[in-house]
Amino acid sequence: MEIQRLKTEREVRTGANVFFFIAALSVVNSVICLAGGSWHFLVGLGITQVVDGISENADSGTATFVAFMIDMAVSGAFAVFGVFGRRERKWAFVTGMILYALDGLLFLILPALVNETPDFLSLGFHLFFLVLLYFGLRSLLRLRQVQASIQSTARAKFCSECGGQISSRGSFCSECGSPVQSRNRLPSP
Repeated sequence: MEIQRLKTEREVRTGANVFFFIAALSVVNSVICLAGGSWHFLVGLGITQVVDGISENADSGTATFVAFMIDMAVSGAFAVFGVFGRRERKWAFVTGMILYALDGLLFLILPALVNETPDFLSLGFHLFFLVLLYFGLRSLLRLRQVQASIQSTARAKFCSECGGQISSRGSFCSECGSPVQSRNRLPSP
């Protein structure tokens, strides 16, 4: 049971780490755009690319600074989801996944508004990373079940004679028939 718990905890951390990856690549995308580059990572946030595009068209030092601060705040929010996801907080996974899904819709909606082809490649990567985040959330839910099972086993009574589990209302062990003592513990090996 302990091995299962450790394995599931690792899966939760791996899922939460996806938020850090998204945040980091979004920052790199913003730096590339603000430095005049013309390419970006597909995994980064669409909203930061929109903000960078607006600041690029404004062609102002102030607009560039404001855009960079907005990019850092949005990327920072995803890093926070990663921190709390690693601390096994369900809300971080759910909120982050919803925001990332909405962010992915930008790759469909914005191009349609200006009669361009949607960026299906970026949308595909968003879907892939949403699946990875879902696996982290699913592992978190499984971890809670494993932890509840471990706690339930720890609270169980055991026969001091044979080690059999005794029901909470039982007066005698169902395995060997020994009377239940006031403090039943697992027999020592």
